[in-house]
Amino acid sequence: MSGQDLYAKRLEYLQASFDALSEFKQSGRKLAYCEAKYRKEKAVEIATLRSEGYPVTIITELANGAVADERLDRDLAQVDYEAAREALWLYKLALRITDEDIKREWSA
Repeated sequence: MSGQDLYAKRLEYLQASFDALSEFKQSGRKLAYCEAKYRKEKAVEIATLRSEGYPVTIITELANGAVADERLDRDLAQVDYEAAREALWLYKLALRITDEDIKREWSA
C-alpha cells in the first residue's frame, strides 16, 4: 500500500472515529435518560404497592414486573452505549495501526 493510500485510509478512520464519538455521546445520553425513567417508575410503583398494603417481601418482584418495559429500554440503551464505545475503541486502534504503517512506509 502506498503512502497516499495509507493517508487516505487514515483520514477515513479519523472521520469514522468522529462519527463514532458522536454516536457514543448520543447513546450515553439515551442511557442516562432511560436509567432515570426506569428508576423513577420503579420508585413510584414501590410506593404505590406499599400504600396498597402489599406484603413487603413481594413488593420488589411486583414492581420489577410493572416496570419491565422501562427496564428493557434501559438494557437496550446500555447495549447501544457499549457497542458505540467499542466502535470508538476499534477506530482508535485502526488509526494507531495505520499510523505505524505510515511510519514504516516513510522510514523504508
